[in-house]
Amino acid sequence: MPLTKESMANFVELRLAAVSAHQSSDGGAVMNYRRQVLEAFCQGIIDEITANAVVETTSGAPDSEHTGKVY
Repeated sequence: MPLTKESMANFVELRLAAVSAHQSSDGGAVMNYRRQVLEAFCQGIIDEITANAVVETTSGAPDSEHTGKVY
């Protein structure tokens, strides 16, 4: 499956669903919840790229460092 806004949204939504709903006036708890939501978004993006990005390797080194293009 190619990278699309719809597939990215699906991966992010899946990760966000794992974050429990939270309501609080405690500043520390709110900051913790905000961080959990941010990390869920980021992990959803990483999951989508890992699952669906097409990578063309243009050069590489023996130690697995590569350069290329992500489509």
